[in-house]
Amino acid sequence: MRITTKMLDEASIRAGMPLNHNSLLNYVNNSSMENTLLSALNSKKNYGFNQKVDSEKKGSYEKLDTTSTQLLQKIELFLAKGKDSIFEKAKESGEKKEINKNIEEIVGKYNETIQALQKAPDFLSQYYGKMLKQTTSEQKDALSQIGITVGTDGTLKIDQEKIKKADIDSLEKIFGASGSFSTKVGFLVEKISDHAQANVKATSSQYNASGDIATDFTSRYNFWG
Repeated sequence: MRITTKMLDEASIRAGMPLNHNSLLNYVNNSSMENTLLSALNSKKNYGFNQKVDSEKKGSYEKLDTTSTQLLQKIELFLAKGKDSIFEKAKESGEKKEINKNIEEIVGKYNETIQALQKAPDFLSQYYGKMLKQTTSEQKDALSQIGITVGTDGTLKIDQEKIKKADIDSLEKIFGASGSFSTKVGFLVEKISDHAQANVKATSSQYNASGDIATDFTSRYNFWG
């Protein structure tokens, strides 16, 4: 299942949370970073598409591809509805061990994705990292109520005792298909995964990061819309 903009909008409305329709273009125009997309585009001619990319750079994209894809897969387990819903099954059995296990795995893969974005050698990855942290930070109060804290570096930490005490409805409100965390973060992580995969292919073909940034910018700059 792929997370769509419509799904994201509907879930956010039900959760009572307005969407943040920030665009990459707005971020570029307001960014104080020296390594902006515009500077990358202007310097592209100096580096060229045929610059050989070293194995370390390729490895960073492969790591980002792996962690973001695994995170998306874990999130999608929470988005099933009806009889396939992990939450409905838990309500019937009264056992939420599987839910807690999946939340723990999501937190682990989320943190790995944040770290992989920080190590990725391009501007767009840094932008995605900023948006991922911002999206999660907006939900820190709701997450805190069930035992998950958001660190200053954007990573998540679970209070095992507190999350064990959280009821199924509270967990579903955040992580379920009608919640906000899984849909908003999942939508963004899907874009990150696509970006990582594109760069793995590009580095394999010995194209440099500047070219990929230009391509991504043209087709994706307003991924919230």
